Amino acid sequence: MRARYARILIRKRRAEGGDAAGALPMTKGYENTVILHCMRKATWEERKYRECWGRRNIAADGFIHCSTVEYFWRVAPNFRAVREDMVLVCIDENRLKAEVRYEDMDNCGREYPHVYGLINNDAVVGVLPFLRDEDGAYVKNPELCSIQDR
Repeated sequence: MRARYARILIRKRRAEGGDAAGALPMTKGYENTVILHCMRKATWEERKYRECWGRRNIAADGFIHCSTVEYFWRVAPNFRAVREDMVLVCIDENRLKAEVRYEDMDNCGREYPHVYGLINNDAVVGVLPFLRDEDGAYVKNPELCSIQDR
């Protein structure tokens, strides 16, 4: 089952302009419904051919942390100390099978999307590198620059 799903996913990603390694360009038209999940590239390599993923995140936190593109710059400093390569998994919220709740758990005045269930990989519309400047600070990906930070 897993091998069959992987072959289907590879064909789908190539048809969308991506490659078999899992790198996907940001699909046009999803700018208003995309949420981001940041993870180590090695973790994405483990997850990219699965039908769904996130069990470890749910076991640790009860949900999967995500961010809107507009607020990601506020979340990005949390990953500054991570030295491994990171990626931004771009997820079309409308394609998710799991429930998404926008919550302000830190009482910061901003609500962030939390996914209460596994993320189905067919909701992933892009995988972008987590870009950094020479000091290690996050640099917004060109594919996301049309969406203004808040």
